[in-house]
Amino acid sequence: MTNSLQTKSKLTEIEKIVGANIRIARRIRGLTLQELGAIVSVTGQQVQKYEAGLNKIPLEKLITIAKCLKFDMEFFLKKFEI
Repeated sequence: MTNSLQTKSKLTEIEKIVGANIRIARRIRGLTLQELGAIVSVTGQQVQKYEAGLNKIPLEKLITIAKCLKFDMEFFLKKFEI
């Protein structure tokens, strides 16, 4: 049971890191939640959930987001200290 909880915790942390980096990249490019959502075929609310780390981001969507925002995939996996 501990391993299951540890795995879930790690996934949550990863989703939060990726989500925070999507938010940073989106703001750098000057896009709204709705604009990015339209580009990747989801709602602005869904983008907001990705950014908050509440929903897992399908790899295909993350690749599309990276291309659209013109950032390398590695950018979204880095943990930045603010």
